[in-house]
Amino acid sequence: MKKRSITIILTVLILVSPLILSAQTKDLNYTKVSDFILHNYHPDSATLSKLCRRACIFIKFKVDEKGLITNLSFSKDSISFIKEALTKAINALQKDPELMETLKRSGKTIIQPFMYYYQEGCDFPKMLSETPKEKEDEKSKNKKSYYGVRDDMEFFGATLWDMLNFDDGKLEVLDGIILSPIRVSSGSME
Repeated sequence: MKKRSITIILTVLILVSPLILSAQTKDLNYTKVSDFILHNYHPDSATLSKLCRRACIFIKFKVDEKGLITNLSFSKDSISFIKEALTKAINALQKDPELMETLKRSGKTIIQPFMYYYQEGCDFPKMLSETPKEKEDEKSKNKKSYYGVRDDMEFFGATLWDMLNFDDGKLEVLDGIILSPIRVSSGSME
C-alpha cells in the first residue's frame, strides 16, 4: 500500500510539473516590456526632424525588490533627446503593476536594444541632375555624395563595439536578459 501511494504521488508530481513550469514561463512575457516602451516613446519631433543617424542604443535597467526601476543606463554614444524620451518610456513601465512584479521576480538586469533610423535631417544630394550646369554646380558646392551622407549617418558598428559601455560605467560581462530589439524610423526608407 505504501509503495502504491509513493508511486501515485510521484506520478502526480511528474504530470503536474510541466504545468507548473508552463505557468511560470507564461508569466515571463518580456515582449510586453518592448511593446510598452515602444508605445510610450515620444521624442521631440522638431529635434527629430533635424537628425540624420542610424544607430542602436542599449538600455539597461533592473526592477528592485520594492518594484522600482533602478540602475537605468544607456550605451555611451546615445543622443540626449532620445535618451530623455526613452527614460520617460522606461519609467512608464511602472504603470503596469503586473509587468513590474514579473520583472522584480526575475531579479535580472534587463537589456533592451533600441534601433533607430532617422533620416529627415539628412542632406542627400539629388540623384539625377537635369543639365551639365547643375552637375557642375553640385560639384562646386562640395556636397557629399549619397554614399558619403549614408556613411556619416551609420553608427551601428560603434554601438555594437561599445554595447557594454554604459553611461554608468563600462562592463566586461553582464548577467541579464537581452530582449528583442525595438525598431523605429522616420523619413523615407532608402
